[in-house]
Amino acid sequence: MDVNEHTIATYDNIAKGFFEKRKSDDNFFLEEFNLFVKTARGKKVIDLGCGTGRGANLFLENGFDYAGIDASRGMLELAKSRFATANFLQMDFYGLNFPSSTFDCFWAANSLLHVPKSKINQVLDSIGGILKAGGVGFISLKPKGDMSEGFIEDDLYGEKISRYFAFYGEDEFSKVLEASNFSVLDVHEKVHPEFGGYYLCFLVEKGV
Repeated sequence: MDVNEHTIATYDNIAKGFFEKRKSDDNFFLEEFNLFVKTARGKKVIDLGCGTGRGANLFLENGFDYAGIDASRGMLELAKSRFATANFLQMDFYGLNFPSSTFDCFWAANSLLHVPKSKINQVLDSIGGILKAGGVGFISLKPKGDMSEGFIEDDLYGEKISRYFAFYGEDEFSKVLEASNFSVLDVHEKVHPEFGGYYLCFLVEKGV
Protein backbone atom coordinates (compact mmCIF):
# COMPACT_ATOMS: atom_id res chain seq x y z
CA MET A 1 0.00 0.00 0.00
CA ASP A 2 1.48 3.38 -1.01
CA VAL A 3 1.55 6.58 1.05
CA ASN A 4 -1.68 7.94 -0.42
CA GLU A 5 -3.63 4.70 -0.07
CA HIS A 6 -2.43 4.27 3.51
CA THR A 7 -3.58 7.73 4.60
CA ILE A 8 -6.93 7.36 2.80
CA ALA A 9 -7.53 4.01 4.51
CA THR A 10 -6.75 5.62 7.87
CA TYR A 11 -9.33 8.36 7.31
CA ASP A 12 -11.91 5.80 6.19
CA ASN A 13 -11.39 3.95 9.48
CA ILE A 14 -11.51 7.01 11.76
CA ALA A 15 -14.13 9.09 9.94
CA LYS A 16 -16.81 8.98 12.64
CA GLY A 17 -14.38 9.52 15.50
CA PHE A 18 -12.66 12.33 13.62
CA PHE A 19 -15.96 14.08 13.03
CA GLU A 20 -17.06 13.82 16.66
CA LYS A 21 -13.72 15.06 17.96
CA ARG A 22 -13.27 17.89 15.45
CA LYS A 23 -16.84 19.04 14.78
CA SER A 24 -16.12 22.29 16.64
CA ASP A 25 -13.62 23.14 13.87
CA ASP A 26 -16.17 24.33 11.31
CA ASN A 27 -15.28 27.98 11.97
CA PHE A 28 -11.62 27.54 12.92
CA PHE A 29 -10.45 29.27 9.72
CA LEU A 30 -13.16 31.96 9.79
CA GLU A 31 -10.66 34.84 9.84
CA GLU A 32 -8.83 33.32 6.87
CA PHE A 33 -12.12 32.70 5.08
CA ASN A 34 -13.13 36.34 5.45
CA LEU A 35 -9.85 37.47 3.87
CA PHE A 36 -10.29 34.84 1.16
CA VAL A 37 -13.77 36.19 0.31
CA LYS A 38 -12.45 39.75 0.05
CA THR A 39 -9.64 38.66 -2.27
CA ALA A 40 -11.31 36.07 -4.52
CA ARG A 41 -12.45 37.28 -7.95
CA GLY A 42 -15.35 34.86 -8.31
CA LYS A 43 -17.41 32.36 -6.34
CA LYS A 44 -16.89 29.05 -8.14
CA VAL A 45 -14.74 27.24 -5.56
CA ILE A 46 -13.26 23.79 -5.10
CA ASP A 47 -12.61 22.51 -1.57
CA LEU A 48 -9.61 20.17 -1.89
CA GLY A 49 -9.68 17.52 0.82
CA CYS A 50 -13.04 18.60 2.19
CA GLY A 51 -13.17 15.78 4.76
CA THR A 52 -16.44 15.75 6.67
CA GLY A 53 -17.43 19.08 5.11
CA ARG A 54 -16.21 21.38 7.83
CA GLY A 55 -15.59 24.21 5.37
CA ALA A 56 -18.74 23.68 3.32
CA ASN A 57 -21.01 25.62 5.67
CA LEU A 58 -19.02 28.85 5.20
CA PHE A 59 -19.09 28.63 1.42
CA LEU A 60 -22.74 27.62 1.16
CA GLU A 61 -23.87 30.35 3.57
CA ASN A 62 -21.98 32.95 1.52
CA GLY A 63 -23.39 32.06 -1.89
CA PHE A 64 -20.45 30.18 -3.39
CA ASP A 65 -20.84 27.65 -6.21
CA TYR A 66 -19.21 24.93 -4.15
CA ALA A 67 -17.62 21.58 -4.99
CA GLY A 68 -15.87 19.51 -2.35
CA ILE A 69 -13.58 16.58 -3.10
CA ASP A 70 -12.01 13.99 -0.86
CA ALA A 71 -10.40 10.61 -1.48
CA SER A 72 -11.90 9.07 1.68
CA ARG A 73 -15.31 7.51 1.14
CA GLY A 74 -15.92 7.44 4.90
CA MET A 75 -15.30 11.16 5.30
CA LEU A 76 -17.44 12.02 2.26
CA GLU A 77 -20.40 10.01 3.54
CA LEU A 78 -20.42 12.17 6.66
CA ALA A 79 -20.08 15.36 4.58
CA LYS A 80 -23.04 14.33 2.43
CA SER A 81 -25.13 13.56 5.50
CA ARG A 82 -24.47 17.06 6.83
CA PHE A 83 -25.00 19.00 3.60
CA ALA A 84 -27.32 16.99 1.39
CA THR A 85 -27.52 19.61 -1.38
CA ALA A 86 -23.78 20.26 -1.68
CA ASN A 87 -21.70 18.89 -4.54
CA PHE A 88 -19.29 16.34 -3.04
CA LEU A 89 -17.13 14.07 -5.20
CA GLN A 90 -14.76 11.22 -4.35
CA MET A 91 -11.48 12.25 -5.96
CA ASP A 92 -7.84 12.57 -4.93
CA PHE A 93 -5.25 15.27 -5.61
CA TYR A 94 -3.57 13.22 -8.34
CA GLY A 95 -6.64 12.92 -10.56
CA LEU A 96 -8.44 16.27 -10.60
CA ASN A 97 -10.99 15.46 -13.25
CA PHE A 98 -12.19 18.93 -14.25
CA PRO A 99 -11.77 20.98 -17.44
CA SER A 100 -9.04 23.62 -17.56
CA SER A 101 -9.82 26.91 -15.77
CA THR A 102 -13.04 25.60 -14.19
CA PHE A 103 -12.70 27.32 -10.82
CA ASP A 104 -12.28 30.91 -9.64
CA CYS A 105 -10.67 29.86 -6.36
CA PHE A 106 -9.67 26.90 -4.21
CA TRP A 107 -9.59 26.00 -0.53
CA ALA A 108 -7.13 23.42 0.87
CA ALA A 109 -7.38 23.43 4.66
CA ASN A 110 -5.09 20.87 6.30
CA SER A 111 -5.13 18.60 3.26
CA LEU A 112 -2.04 19.20 1.11
CA LEU A 113 0.02 18.44 4.23
CA HIS A 114 -0.54 14.75 3.39
CA VAL A 115 1.18 15.06 -0.02
CA PRO A 116 4.82 13.85 -0.10
CA LYS A 117 7.26 16.61 -0.94
CA SER A 118 8.36 14.75 -4.07
CA LYS A 119 4.81 15.14 -5.43
CA ILE A 120 3.69 18.53 -4.11
CA ASN A 121 4.55 20.45 -7.28
CA GLN A 122 2.73 17.84 -9.37
CA VAL A 123 -0.36 18.46 -7.24
CA LEU A 124 0.01 22.25 -7.27
CA ASP A 125 0.44 22.21 -11.05
CA SER A 126 -2.80 20.20 -11.34
CA ILE A 127 -4.61 22.68 -9.10
CA GLY A 128 -3.28 25.51 -11.23
CA GLY A 129 -4.60 23.78 -14.32
CA ILE A 130 -8.21 23.80 -13.12
CA LEU A 131 -7.93 27.35 -11.74
CA LYS A 132 -8.47 30.52 -13.74
CA ALA A 133 -5.57 32.95 -14.16
CA GLY A 134 -5.50 35.25 -11.14
CA GLY A 135 -7.41 32.67 -9.13
CA VAL A 136 -6.98 32.80 -5.34
CA GLY A 137 -6.39 29.88 -3.00
CA PHE A 138 -6.03 29.11 0.69
CA ILE A 139 -3.61 26.45 1.94
CA SER A 140 -2.88 25.48 5.54
CA LEU A 141 0.01 23.22 6.54
CA LYS A 142 1.90 22.13 9.63
CA PRO A 143 5.15 24.06 10.20
CA LYS A 144 8.44 22.18 10.15
CA GLY A 145 10.09 21.19 13.41
CA ASP A 146 12.59 18.37 13.79
CA MET A 147 10.85 16.29 11.10
CA SER A 148 10.60 17.13 7.40
CA GLU A 149 8.12 14.43 6.35
CA GLY A 150 7.05 10.90 7.15
CA PHE A 151 4.48 8.79 8.93
CA ILE A 152 3.20 9.98 12.31
CA GLU A 153 1.55 7.55 14.71
CA ASP A 154 -1.08 8.79 17.15
CA ASP A 155 -3.52 7.32 19.66
CA LEU A 156 -6.61 9.19 18.48
CA TYR A 157 -10.29 8.62 17.83
CA GLY A 158 -10.35 5.37 19.79
CA GLU A 159 -7.46 3.59 18.07
CA LYS A 160 -3.81 3.80 17.11
CA ILE A 161 -3.49 5.44 13.71
CA SER A 162 -0.77 6.29 11.21
CA ARG A 163 -0.82 9.15 8.68
CA TYR A 164 1.74 10.68 6.34
CA PHE A 165 2.63 14.34 6.87
CA ALA A 166 4.91 16.81 5.10
CA PHE A 167 6.12 19.75 7.21
CA TYR A 168 7.31 23.08 5.81
CA GLY A 169 9.02 26.28 6.78
CA GLU A 170 7.47 29.50 5.50
CA ASP A 171 10.27 30.27 3.04
CA GLU A 172 10.46 26.65 1.91
CA PHE A 173 6.80 26.43 0.93
CA SER A 174 6.83 29.91 -0.61
CA LYS A 175 9.52 28.64 -3.02
CA VAL A 176 7.43 25.53 -3.74
CA LEU A 177 4.47 27.76 -4.61
CA GLU A 178 6.61 30.00 -6.82
CA ALA A 179 7.80 26.96 -8.78
CA SER A 180 4.15 26.17 -9.62
CA ASN A 181 3.28 29.76 -10.67
CA PHE A 182 1.64 30.83 -7.41
CA SER A 183 2.52 34.02 -5.54
CA VAL A 184 1.96 34.52 -1.81
CA LEU A 185 -0.52 37.26 -0.89
CA ASP A 186 -0.51 36.59 2.85
CA VAL A 187 1.11 34.11 5.22
CA HIS A 188 0.77 33.75 8.98
CA GLU A 189 0.87 31.18 11.75
CA LYS A 190 -2.27 30.09 13.59
CA VAL A 191 -2.65 28.00 16.74
CA HIS A 192 -5.64 25.80 17.51
CA PRO A 193 -7.18 27.02 20.80
CA GLU A 194 -8.41 23.55 21.80
CA PHE A 195 -5.84 21.08 20.46
CA GLY A 196 -2.79 23.33 20.52
CA GLY A 197 -1.46 22.49 17.07
CA TYR A 198 0.16 25.18 14.91
CA TYR A 199 -0.62 25.78 11.24
CA LEU A 200 0.99 27.85 8.51
CA CYS A 201 -1.72 29.65 6.53
CA PHE A 202 -1.07 30.83 2.97
CA LEU A 203 -3.31 32.97 0.79
CA VAL A 204 -2.03 32.52 -2.76
CA GLU A 205 -2.74 33.72 -6.29
CA LYS A 206 -2.17 31.93 -9.59
CA GLY A 207 -0.06 33.84 -12.09
CA VAL A 208 -1.27 34.79 -15.55
